[in-house]
Amino acid sequence: MKVNSIQLNIGLNNNPHTNKEDIKTIIKALALPLDNVRFEDGEWGNEVELTLVYKAATFDPLTVIRNKVKQLCVIFKQDAIALTYNGNGKLIYHPRYKRKRIKFSHKYFIKF
Repeated sequence: MKVNSIQLNIGLNNNPHTNKEDIKTIIKALALPLDNVRFEDGEWGNEVELTLVYKAATFDPLTVIRNKVKQLCVIFKQDAIALTYNGNGKLIYHPRYKRKRIKFSHKYFIKF
């Protein structure tokens, strides 16, 4: 089995879960390993946003990770969550997001 590297940037400005330990518990409940987590200032919509920066190794294929990240969008009330999977970047959008979608940019992605 191949080990895959994933990284996430999850904005926290409108997240109803503000306790950092609660956020980690939710991530773990979705069967995402808690290898490395830290909090930094990021950017969304030209505004500074406290961002959870996450890194893990997983055996899950991209389709499974994408579904888990969509669930995180719903739970955390995010328009989108930035994901890198084996170095390839994507913005994973909330299933009900209807506005214009932007493309992933490594320029704005906070690497672990």
